Amino acid sequence: MGDLVLELIPSMIGLLITPIAIAGGILLLGTSRPFANALAFMAAFLLAYSILAAVVVGLAAASSEPLLSVRAKSDVEIGVGALLLLLAVPLIVKRRDRRRARRAKKGLAARLHDATPRFAFGAGLALAILNPNVPILVAGLAVVAAADTGHVVGAVLLVVAAVSGMLIPILWRWLAPGSAPRALARITAWITAHDRTINITILLVFGTTFLVKGLAGR
Repeated sequence: MGDLVLELIPSMIGLLITPIAIAGGILLLGTSRPFANALAFMAAFLLAYSILAAVVVGLAAASSEPLLSVRAKSDVEIGVGALLLLLAVPLIVKRRDRRRARRAKKGLAARLHDATPRFAFGAGLALAILNPNVPILVAGLAVVAAADTGHVVGAVLLVVAAVSGMLIPILWRWLAPGSAPRALARITAWITAHDRTINITILLVFGTTFLVKGLAGR
């Protein structure tokens, strides 16, 4: 079990530090219905990733042998690493239009102000599917599928990591209602101001990590 957890650490860290999910959750905490909206947003991620994890756990539990061989798991990690590196290329080569980005962020903030939990859930579901967390989760689930035991524990750790980046600000806002909003607003401003750099760094770091990890395991 300990080896499984250690092997899942890169995926767990990658799932935890997803800027778009963290910033989206924090922005919703500044709306007219902060907790309902932020929880609905997080619930969408929880639902999407729990379904993926449940499918893998169910298939692994039904098999008398590991669902994936060591080589197949490494191939998945190589594919995920290559995909993340490819996703970084457009961000690196494309010149950013700062004016347009600022206008888009202001428009999004204005729209979120009167957001409803239904809107927050829909936005969360879209972002849960269309972001680099999905390949990172797939890499983690490949590790789970290749393990002899601990499938449920491994899948739960991955899903918890995926939603913790949104859950922590919610708990902070709830436990410190006086000071948390200002601090969270500063964090959101920093993330949105440096989102391109953050995303490039995450894609390059985890792309390289999974690529090397996969090649080393073949």
